[in-house]
Amino acid sequence: MHERKYMDVFNELSALISSSNGEPIDLPNGIESTFESICKYTERDIKEFELAHDIVLPDQYKEFLLVVGACKCFIDSTLLGVTFYPLNEIYSYMNKEYDDYLEQFPNLFLVADDSRLGDAGFVMLGGDGKFSMVPHDEYIADWVEEECNWSEIKSWLAKSINFYCYEQ
Repeated sequence: MHERKYMDVFNELSALISSSNGEPIDLPNGIESTFESICKYTERDIKEFELAHDIVLPDQYKEFLLVVGACKCFIDSTLLGVTFYPLNEIYSYMNKEYDDYLEQFPNLFLVADDSRLGDAGFVMLGGDGKFSMVPHDEYIADWVEEECNWSEIKSWLAKSINFYCYEQ
């Protein structure tokens, strides 16, 4: 397995996005995949979003937004893959798709989805700001309670880059 340094994973994803620029590229495993930037953020953009919505985003997610930004990644030939949503679209999507869960789990903040599987990526507001891609067929309440389902966003991205770029 190709080892990733967690501190470099945001830069590695950013480099894949720059290299692809919305067009398919050949990955080291021989599979074609597309990466595309949706928008970038400044510290000021993030702070304004936090103030407007009265939340504090986890530090590692803020770092992701600063280095990578909202993006589409690991997009396959059927145009399915992972999307990290622009900040200005998150609440409308959360309200449309997860309205029932917002009151029950106010600390869950939707940041991504995997259209191949129908899974949703959340960061946990407050505390350590862990990330998890919740499987579409799992009950969110059960998933939230399982500590092993949550990790740093850098760890999840490192595993995803390993899988989609070097394994398969």
